[in-house]
Amino acid sequence: MHFVYILYSHTCDKFYIGETVCPKQRLIQHNSGFYDASSTAFTSDWNIVLTLKVTSRIEALKIERYVKSMKSKAFLRKLIAQDEFLQQFKKLVNQKFAVTIYQCAGSPEASHVRQVSIKNCLSRIAADEYSKSGF
Repeated sequence: MHFVYILYSHTCDKFYIGETVCPKQRLIQHNSGFYDASSTAFTSDWNIVLTLKVTSRIEALKIERYVKSMKSKAFLRKLIAQDEFLQQFKKLVNQKFAVTIYQCAGSPEASHVRQVSIKNCLSRIAADEYSKSGF
């Protein structure tokens, strides 16, 4: 079996998407600086917020590329926080790539991602209103 995993850093409010056979071991590597020049090396507070289980590395790479192609925090937040959206995503992946996602696992960190998403959205609305007011 193989996994696509999504990491989240609270301090940086950033996501990272990867693939591996062992998400827990890979998380330790990301947080310990094992990958010096990687895009995760700048912080050590990564948490796994979602894993997707598939049968092969080829399938995992297809899903990883597809998720990364979205280039959207909003997409990732919905994927993590909304079960209905995740189920639709699984169906889409099956139709588009003929890949079955067998198991999805979230984490307690997923609820924090939802809270940050709401705060960021409210902040943007407030900033838009402020800029429209002419101040």
